[in-house]
Amino acid sequence: MPYMLYGMVIAVVFVLLVAAIAVPLCKKFRWGLDAESQITLRPEETLIASMVVSWKHKAFYLNKRDIPYGILDITNQRLVFTHTSGINVSFALEKADIASVSSAGLFMCVQATDGTRYLLGTSWKKEFKGYLTQMGVPVQ
Repeated sequence: MPYMLYGMVIAVVFVLLVAAIAVPLCKKFRWGLDAESQITLRPEETLIASMVVSWKHKAFYLNKRDIPYGILDITNQRLVFTHTSGINVSFALEKADIASVSSAGLFMCVQATDGTRYLLGTSWKKEFKGYLTQMGVPVQ
């Protein structure tokens, strides 16, 4: 019985140790933040950033492989999500169509002027807010 307890303690310590090493490495090497752009820029359009995000397209997913992951390209004129895995969905919002952006728990909520809400999951919320401020949309 005590050996089983020791095994569980060792497993918990191992998980914490891996997390303590992995998180700083992700931040240091900016994994998921400097993604390759998936769009063709229009004339007079400049790319602000490209980042890896997940899009909570619907409330519930039966399989985690269905969650749409992809590249979010932020330019001075629009916001474009291009799917790379999961359900094949994408969206593009012009700068004038974005009403506001706010933090919603683990997600960033992009509210369109027509009332549509886009919940985007990213580990880089602070940077994402900065990019959208640079784009010129209202960030709360």
